Amino acid sequence: MTIFLIGFMGSGKTSIGKLLAGKMGKQFIDLDEEIEKESQRSIAALFEELGEDKFREIENSVLNKIIQTNECIIATGGGTPCFLNNNEIINKTGTSIYLKTSAENILSRLRSTISSRPLLKNIATGQLEEEIKKMIGLRKQYYEKANIVIDTDELNEQGTVELILKKLQ
Repeated sequence: MTIFLIGFMGSGKTSIGKLLAGKMGKQFIDLDEEIEKESQRSIAALFEELGEDKFREIENSVLNKIIQTNECIIATGGGTPCFLNNNEIINKTGTSIYLKTSAENILSRLRSTISSRPLLKNIATGQLEEEIKKMIGLRKQYYEKANIVIDTDELNEQGTVELILKKLQ
């Protein structure tokens, strides 16, 4: 079974994905890393040079390639399920798990990396939490189509992985 971790940036998809893959003995794939390898540019550079629409086309293309890898854990980008037919691809190809995280926790996790986040880097510091809440609100309808929803706010990484494993049984 292929497992897709979805959720807003900073929800822990990559760190949880690596731990989960280790526990399950599966390969871990980070979609953003695959996009960067294929394009030989950072996500931030792709957004800046090509714009979000072209980035989403590239993301969709790379997603369609990596789903050929069986029995793996895939960490998607925060917006991946919200564009093109990605949510359908994800839910047809494997089990999707939404790592639901509050805007407050997202902001505390992302504070040191805001400048490298294309969708947040131009937001005034005092407006960040409100903007994150707004973006989560817009994406919620896609995230909540996941097969499993895990509220991560009260869990550490290990607790999140254990809850995922329990829900997968």
